[in-house]
Amino acid sequence: MTENPFILACYGAISGIITKTIIAPLERIKLLYQVQDYYDSSKYKTIKQSIIRILRKDGIKGLYYGNGANIIRILPAYSLKFMFNDTYKTIVCYKNQPISQMNFLQLLCSGMLAGVSQATITYPLETLRTRLSIDSSMGRHKNIAHSIYNTITKEGLKTFYQGYNVTFISTPLYVGLQMSLYDVFKRKYSEDYVVNYPIWCMLSGSSAGLIAQTTCYWGDTIKKQMQTDGIQGKRKYNGLLDCVKQIHSTSGFKGFYPGIKINSIKCIPEAGLQFIIYDTCKTMIKL
Repeated sequence: MTENPFILACYGAISGIITKTIIAPLERIKLLYQVQDYYDSSKYKTIKQSIIRILRKDGIKGLYYGNGANIIRILPAYSLKFMFNDTYKTIVCYKNQPISQMNFLQLLCSGMLAGVSQATITYPLETLRTRLSIDSSMGRHKNIAHSIYNTITKEGLKTFYQGYNVTFISTPLYVGLQMSLYDVFKRKYSEDYVVNYPIWCMLSGSSAGLIAQTTCYWGDTIKKQMQTDGIQGKRKYNGLLDCVKQIHSTSGFKGFYPGIKINSIKCIPEAGLQFIIYDTCKTMIKL
């Protein structure tokens, strides 16, 4: 029997709040790596150096700048991602086919549909989170209300969807790979070890997340730079293609992968936690 979409959304929200709060410091450092080239800066070099710099400048709270907006963003993002994925599975699977026996292409299709649905609805919150997480010298907004006001009055409502075109390309693939590979890996681990202990679910989620995020990281970098474009009153990029061209001409192919190392470190607990928490909620919590 298919679970109520509202209940599935609640499970996703619980998973998102716990996961994102735990990995928030690494999330902020990764974002700073991604956008600092836009500001012709190289202040953030290594994880250790970045943490020390942030602590000296802003204290412990500096490690969590943007986390409030990120929590607000991930509440609908995680809720919708997991809810849409489980709902689309019931649509994509063949008549009388158990969901547990869906093949990889069916799982990928469900995940990609979930990704485009979730990203379209929550993209403005992603833009807000990005602008609240950057360095103050880069034009970081003070708080959520300040960010919304400044963005609307100085740049217009359409700015909240700045960079959405690259998200439309990369996010469905990212969510699709993450969701489908998790199911495939978990199924494989369960078969091999004859038991579905949480450790195998954690390993499945970490593996799926690492592959998905590494595959689509270029899109996240382009998106972050376009989301911060214009925050200081002037625009550097004239659309998506110009952004890609300038990143490549300035830094080459590696310019699309700044912070990939810390992202991989962050991804391992993040991806594993979000899946194990969601599955645990489905098993243990009855709303």
